[in-house]
Amino acid sequence: MTRSTSILTGLLVFLVFLPLTGCSKGPPSTVEGKVLVDGKPLEIGSIDFLPKDGKGPVSGGTITNGQYSVDLYPGEKTVSIVGQKFVREEKDPAMSTPRQVYESVVPPRYNRKSELVAQITDGDTVTQDFDLKSK
Repeated sequence: MTRSTSILTGLLVFLVFLPLTGCSKGPPSTVEGKVLVDGKPLEIGSIDFLPKDGKGPVSGGTITNGQYSVDLYPGEKTVSIVGQKFVREEKDPAMSTPRQVYESVVPPRYNRKSELVAQITDGDTVTQDFDLKSK
């Protein structure tokens, strides 16, 4: 790669990410909490915070044993949660180890067309728990 190509590539990357630097109001916050399904901790899953107005970055993280922690910018967010629980192991002669089978336990109203909304404020750490109902 020539020097001019390297400079051009660097400039292009800068211009692509420049709009993201002005998308937020205030410093990022850490949002942490619990995700329960019918009162029990969600075994494994993911959580995403999407700007309600569709402008700005999406932030997300993993959920393990009902706990999550995500760094994100303040504002009104639509929250999308996807989660599974372990069902069984299946033995496959072609594989040396058994395959683990999981099933979805979070209804679509909490993910694909989420009805969950959170208002994230400026600050250090915000606690936001979610108690989802499977029915």
